[in-house]
Amino acid sequence: MIMDGNIRVRTSAKHSEFYNDMKGVLVTDSHELFFIAACIAYKRGKRTQIEKSTDKFWSRTIKPDEWCTYYSMVLQDSEMDFSSIRDDTDVMRSVEEYANAGIEILADEWLDGFIHEKDGALIVDRTALAEMPKLLFYSLLEEGAKA
Repeated sequence: MIMDGNIRVRTSAKHSEFYNDMKGVLVTDSHELFFIAACIAYKRGKRTQIEKSTDKFWSRTIKPDEWCTYYSMVLQDSEMDFSSIRDDTDVMRSVEEYANAGIEILADEWLDGFIHEKDGALIVDRTALAEMPKLLFYSLLEEGAKA
């Protein structure tokens, strides 16, 4: 538990273009979208293994408060077994599964109509980019209200 900055964070290859397209639209950097997606899926208790991955960003871009959230997720999953957060690579692998599921939730439920799948990749409708931040914000508020 040192907030290791030398881990290559993996995302699904299917989501690579989506991460790139969202920079400057929904987020300023990939780790922010990863964080949002991980939190959404964690709240729903949904994880999805990454079948074909790509290294998306370095863990050194992850902010300390994001690391704390990731440690909390893994601790809760392990019923507060502190050995579960000893290895940051293991923590990140667990969180990657939440983020993977979260991107699917974003694409299928929250941004439906703005995103489609083409050749196994998520493709963003570029004509709708201006509306996406409003839609995401509204969906986040709605999700939070369900809590």
